[in-house]
Amino acid sequence: MGSTRFAAVNCKRGAVYWVCNGRYDKLLFSNTLIKRGQTPGGPGQNKLVLTVQSGPTVCPLRDTLGKIGQIQKQSPFDLAAAGVALAFAALISLFAIRNNDIWWMLAVGRRIVETKAFIREDPFTFTAAGTPWVPQAYLSALIFYAVHQAASAVGLIVLRALLVTSIFVVSLRTIRRIGVSWLTAAPVVLLVLLNAHSRFLIRAHLFEYLFIALLVGFLLTDRNRKGKSFFIFPVVLQLLWANTHPSFLLGPALVVLFYGGEFISGVLSKYVGIFKPLSPVPHDWRRVILLVFMMAAACAVNPSPAMFLAQPLGGEQRELLSRFTLEWRSPFDPALGSGAFHPYYEILLGLAVLSVAASVTRLPLGPLLIMAATALMSLEAHRFRVEFALVALPVMFVLFKMSPAVEWIGNKVKTRTRTEMVRAAAAAAALLLVVTAWDRVSIGPAVAGRFPDKAFEFVRAGDVAHRSFHTIGFGSYLLWDLYGERRSFIDGRN
Repeated sequence: MGSTRFAAVNCKRGAVYWVCNGRYDKLLFSNTLIKRGQTPGGPGQNKLVLTVQSGPTVCPLRDTLGKIGQIQKQSPFDLAAAGVALAFAALISLFAIRNNDIWWMLAVGRRIVETKAFIREDPFTFTAAGTPWVPQAYLSALIFYAVHQAASAVGLIVLRALLVTSIFVVSLRTIRRIGVSWLTAAPVVLLVLLNAHSRFLIRAHLFEYLFIALLVGFLLTDRNRKGKSFFIFPVVLQLLWANTHPSFLLGPALVVLFYGGEFISGVLSKYVGIFKPLSPVPHDWRRVILLVFMMAAACAVNPSPAMFLAQPLGGEQRELLSRFTLEWRSPFDPALGSGAFHPYYEILLGLAVLSVAASVTRLPLGPLLIMAATALMSLEAHRFRVEFALVALPVMFVLFKMSPAVEWIGNKVKTRTRTEMVRAAAAAAALLLVVTAWDRVSIGPAVAGRFPDKAFEFVRAGDVAHRSFHTIGFGSYLLWDLYGERRSFIDGRN
């Protein structure tokens, strides 16, 4: 291992030249991208010399500096590609309400508002009345109820479109900060979008997806955060997550995996050349440890800390979900049948494996571990394929940027030719994905005609079925449509 000196000149004029392996390259300064290849000015200018640790054959200019928060200026082609991706994300999110869980969540929000108290015992079923139960996604339920009261079902659909669009705005921002153009990333962004489409139901996990995108962006670009800003953002995010979705423990877990991988990479890089920390500058491990403890403490800031932690980990609930709920089955489980199969998840898995293989001689274990962990989750239960995709999206580009193969191709092909080839291929792939998946755009009635509203009108008019036996879907809708009049036999909470 050795050190590489980076000389930055022209600091007064706002242009920074980084010297890498004897060549001058202009990089970003004050949010302005300056073209590379120009020679610094004459003598006598202010100079700032930085020393970072790197391997003797590695060019940190290309392989590390672009991954610690340097923002690349996007061309009109990039802006157009981002606009198409975000517009498509919004359009395919405007389908009718067709999931059952939204109804019991609306009932939860309504009860909390009416009683002005948190729910600690089941108030909805006659089979388990009084059983200890807490709505871990109570904040999501309150948001959904407030939107429904203000703008009915249409408001919920618009809220979903806004959340989905926000998720991909965050992902695109992260991609930009790691130094990848939006046009280059557009096909993969669309793959992630189509992989996740069937999970864009109006449920609390929409907030979880947003939190994951935000947290991964923080981890990959954390070197830009100094002082208190290093703690404020992830801790506030964790506070919201702990009250919005039961998966909140995933937040500290991803942080531990990422920084644990960074620490291991730093240790192994002294002895094994294939491992390399993502950040060229050593982390302040005291700050990292403090951040982990603060995020763990934030998990307990909710109305019922013990129940919030114990309820999702209960053995009976896990067995019930894995045995009778298809979304908790492996994506390759024969029980799912061919109807649930689509190639987008498999393509993303293949791209993730390819990115690891391409960067095998310069592996940053931090990003690799968070991608591998979410990939294993998705293989265990196909409902987690979105979590995997949102983590893998920026991580794959980080790995490809560190790939010796990509660097070799870049050195062999002229810059202009390479740029034109990448733009043409990316635009063609993005257009193909949009055209082939256009049938997913389905704008129609706000509520799908699959709910038993007519049956419940009969029940109410005839004053019958005070203790009816019904399916889970009927039970969830009953909690909302017959709120305060009937209790359910079983519903989506069970």
